[in-house]
Amino acid sequence: MKHLTLLVAALAPAILAAPADENMLEERTYDDFSTTDRLLFRTPLPVFENVRFQQNPSSLIWASDGCNGGPNNPFKYPFKPACQRHDFGFENYKAQHRLTRHNRKLLDKQFLRDLYYQCDTVRARKPCYRLADVYYRFGRWFGGKKRDTNEIDAAEVAPADAPAEAEPGHVEPSFEEAMAAYEKAVSEAKTEGLLPASEA
Repeated sequence: MKHLTLLVAALAPAILAAPADENMLEERTYDDFSTTDRLLFRTPLPVFENVRFQQNPSSLIWASDGCNGGPNNPFKYPFKPACQRHDFGFENYKAQHRLTRHNRKLLDKQFLRDLYYQCDTVRARKPCYRLADVYYRFGRWFGGKKRDTNEIDAAEVAPADAPAEAEPGHVEPSFEEAMAAYEKAVSEAKTEGLLPASEA
């Protein structure tokens, strides 16, 4: 009897910590899905940054490398919050087994919207928008090259919170075209005195 009491006492914390049933586990998974989508698609970027700082809920993945490995940003445009939300979306969709080609594109489109939002805070906006296009195209290209072999190919319904996609027939510029447009915008901004002439 003494051994049984010790065994029960030793196992009690594990038993109490385990989900009561499958429904609790499914509910938590659903909550993580809906929280991820809300933070990605319906939450203003500054609010997301505050939530990210608190890392709440802790069941989601908050790690980010910022914009490391991205294109050069010589004018120090404030792209880091956009990169952090993009990493949040990518890592959580991957962990939640929802990283399809379609959803990757939705995450990248939100990344572009967030980059543009950050550009609204700077003086030389046009070069910032064009560099945002470069970051977006780089992410689309590099993300495709680094594609997870476990990524789902099947088409699926977009997350309910995701914004509508661009109109049919819209053709996005290539990475090279985006780079050329950025360089032109930088040259024009330098001529107008909006950017220092010494920076590339």
